Amino acid sequence: MINNTFFRLAFCALLSSTLFTQANAAAMPPQPPAYIVIPVGTALSISLNAEVYAEELSVGNAIEFKVRGDVRVNDKVVVAHGSRATGMITKIRKACDGQCSEITFTAEEVQAIDGSMIELNSTPHIVKAPCCNGSASATINTLVRANTLDEEHIKD
Repeated sequence: MINNTFFRLAFCALLSSTLFTQANAAAMPPQPPAYIVIPVGTALSISLNAEVYAEELSVGNAIEFKVRGDVRVNDKVVVAHGSRATGMITKIRKACDGQCSEITFTAEEVQAIDGSMIELNSTPHIVKAPCCNGSASATINTLVRANTLDEEHIKD
């Protein structure tokens, strides 16, 4: 009789504990996703993925870069080495009448670790032909420095 009563009490205590835990879990609101804040002006280095030639380009053409090293905020990688970045041709001067050929381009966006695109601010990169008879070209791995344009929040 004592054993039977003991088991009944233990079962009731276990059942009450389980129901209480489930009720508390259901009552708790879902946690918002964690974010990492990338400050304005966070620096990164990118390089061209392909050679570009003044004679083959137009203003507004997109160009692709890759990130040359991990970008970290509070020891967390926010932009990984090798991530994709994009830029734009902002000015083209083709060689003619003794004027040298010239390409001007900027970095525009980079992909963060969560897949989002982060807007960049970069000084226009200018490549001039070595002489007035040639065409300006920017080679693969031409280094460009850029900074984040705004404060960005990416998923942790």
